[in-house]
Amino acid sequence: MARRARDSRASWAWRKGQRYGTVLVDLARRRVLDLLPDRDAATLAAWLRAHPGVEIISRDRGGAYAEGAASGAPDAIQVADRFHLLRNLTDAVRAALERHRHAVHAAVPPLERPAPAPSKRGGPVSRAVPQPRATERAAAATRERRLARYEQVLALHRQGLSHLAIERRTGVSRHTIIRWLAAGHFPERRARAARPTQLTPHAAYLRERWEAGCHNATCLWRELRDHRGFRGGASAVRDWVTAHLRGGERRGAPDATRPRTAHPSPRRAAWLWCTAAEALSAPERAYVDAVCAACPALAQVRRLASGFRAMLATRDVNALAPWLAAAERSELRALAAGLRRDRDAVLAAVCFRWSNGQVEGQVNRLKLVKRSMYGRASFPLLRRRVLAA
Repeated sequence: MARRARDSRASWAWRKGQRYGTVLVDLARRRVLDLLPDRDAATLAAWLRAHPGVEIISRDRGGAYAEGAASGAPDAIQVADRFHLLRNLTDAVRAALERHRHAVHAAVPPLERPAPAPSKRGGPVSRAVPQPRATERAAAATRERRLARYEQVLALHRQGLSHLAIERRTGVSRHTIIRWLAAGHFPERRARAARPTQLTPHAAYLRERWEAGCHNATCLWRELRDHRGFRGGASAVRDWVTAHLRGGERRGAPDATRPRTAHPSPRRAAWLWCTAAEALSAPERAYVDAVCAACPALAQVRRLASGFRAMLATRDVNALAPWLAAAERSELRALAAGLRRDRDAVLAAVCFRWSNGQVEGQVNRLKLVKRSMYGRASFPLLRRRVLAA
């Protein structure tokens, strides 16, 4: 076999979340070298010993790959994949934002409740308090059950039980237990954002016509069809009017004409924190600046995230040591500890241009071959087809 100077490895799923294999790619020749049936360190180390000559190994942040590469090719330079480094950064920033969730929401004031409309006698109109609907009652019951399980997990953790013992007692998965304990508070579920429909572009017109006194859904549908190019059916307009104009707003649905404070999701907020200021829109910059002004800890997280991305972009090898020292005294201390343990590979990621970018394409091709056999092929057959393709 020809000598390979640059090698890369990444995992692929036999069954997502349960069983994984490893694909090895020659980065110089852009082709798959081999498939391994698992992602254990011993399997990788044995393959590297049987195929000497690898000088550079690009890998993701998996500990098994680091151990296997160090055992099987101790003289090779390990390079941490930059995409996974940025993914680790985003996850750490997201965790920091969730820990300071109250500060994030307090930085932007909530919507003010509209004052009650005055009656003809000059006083406010008294309205009956709307009763919660069945879906709201079900959501409240679900939240109470989650809260009870969260408090049970927290109590067992305070007693010194391991994650596995807590999982066995409560039935909550270890991933959820770790996420709950890392959050530091009960993680509320975000309200599902309303998806745009075919009537979303016509919402303002429908509200205007409704305020003008046209309360006939069929007439509104004819106007949309004849004058605004709407191609949907009358039932769609009727359902929208019922939900948003006839019953929805009387049940307390928010008024789309009022300005609304939009709190981004944790994933979106983490992206904002890790993106350069010049790449953000004016409202996004205003939101980030408001939160950073209200919470100095998150302002430091933003500076560190920007510094990390700049370090990778400019390949500034001298910036890693001071960045780690600063991150260890911030909300990113867990990320800094992990990067320090893998310091040589992270430093190589800053120095070298090699990464796992092309490996993801090979994994996609592997999945295509695997699915063409309906997921029933044995590993030897799958390996032969991928290597022969």
